[in-house]
Amino acid sequence: MSQYSFRKICSALRRYGAAGFMVCGAVSVLQRFGWNVKAMWMCDRQLGESDRSTFEAAHCRLADEGWSLRPLRYADFRRLRPLHPDLLDSHLMLQLAEAELHQGNEFVGLFDNEKLLGFGGISFIHFEISAEPLPPDAVYLWDDFVCPAHRGRKIHNLLITLRCEIAAERGRNRALALVHTFNKASRKNFEEEGFRRFALWLRLERKFQCVAAWQWGRPFRKHRIVKLQ
Repeated sequence: MSQYSFRKICSALRRYGAAGFMVCGAVSVLQRFGWNVKAMWMCDRQLGESDRSTFEAAHCRLADEGWSLRPLRYADFRRLRPLHPDLLDSHLMLQLAEAELHQGNEFVGLFDNEKLLGFGGISFIHFEISAEPLPPDAVYLWDDFVCPAHRGRKIHNLLITLRCEIAAERGRNRALALVHTFNKASRKNFEEEGFRRFALWLRLERKFQCVAAWQWGRPFRKHRIVKLQ
C-alpha cells in the first residue's frame, strides 16, 4: 500500500469512523488490481434570459484581461503538451481523441496570447461521453482544468460561464456537471455559478473505462443504475 493510500484510509477513519475506514480500504484494494471507484456530485443549472448580464460580464473580463476563448482540437493539445507535461497526461490525451470521434463533443481553451490558462469540455450528446444520452434540452460540462500557475484568479468560474453561454446560444436550457466529492474548490466554483447538487454518482472503472455507474437522488433517467458497455 502506498503512503498516500495509507494517509487517505487514516483520514477516512478519523472523519467517518469504521464505515469510512472499510470503504476506503476496499477502494485501495480494488486500485491494486487495476480498478478505480469515483464518487461525484451531480449538479445542474437552468439557463435562460436572466443569464445575459452574467455572460456580458464574462466577456467584459475577457476584454479587460486581453484573453481569448478558442476551440481546442486534439492536434492543439499535442502541440501544447511539451509546455504542460504535468497537465496533458496520457489519460487526458485519450479522452481528447475519443471526444473527437463523437460529433457534438468539443473543448474550448482560455488563452493569454498563446499561453494556455485553462480549458473545458462540452458535450451536446452524451453524459460522460460514452454513457447515457443527454436529455434534448441539456448540455454536459465535462473535464475542465486550470493550469496551476494561474489558479486563484477565478478562471474556472469564467470557463463555466462561457461554456454555459455556448450552450444557451445553441438552444440548451439546462447545464449538467459532475464534481468529485473531494474537490471542494471545484464544487465551490460551480455553486458560485448557480449550480446545485441533486444526486450522488458512483462510477466503477477499469483501465480508465467505465464498467458501471450508480446514482442516488433525483433520477437523471427513470432507472438509477446505469450499466455501460
